[in-house]
Amino acid sequence: MKSRFERLASILALARRASVAVPQGRETPTAEPLPPGFSTRVAAVWAGSRERSEWELWDQVSRWGVVVGLVVCAVAFFLRSENALPAPSSTPFDQFVLEAPTEERS
Repeated sequence: MKSRFERLASILALARRASVAVPQGRETPTAEPLPPGFSTRVAAVWAGSRERSEWELWDQVSRWGVVVGLVVCAVAFFLRSENALPAPSSTPFDQFVLEAPTEERS
C-alpha cells in the first residue's frame, strides 16, 4: 500500500502532465511558467496545515471515554469477589427440576 506522500506525489505528477481542454474556436490560454518547485512548496504547505474541525473535539472526547470505560470495566471484573452475588432463593418450581423422576414414563 502506498503512503500518503507517494499518492500525493503521483497526483501532482498527473496534474503537471494534464492538458487544458480548450473548446474549438477559442485560443489556448497562456500563463507565465511557475517557478521550479512551486507545486512541491504548495503541497508541503497544504500537508503541514491542519485545521481543526468542530467535530474533532467530540471525536477525541469519545475516544477517551471509550478507553476510560474499558479500564473501569476491566478493574471491576478483576476486583469482583465470588461471594458478592447472593445465593439464589428457591422457587416453588425447583422441586420439579431438582428431584429425580419417581415413576417411569413410556
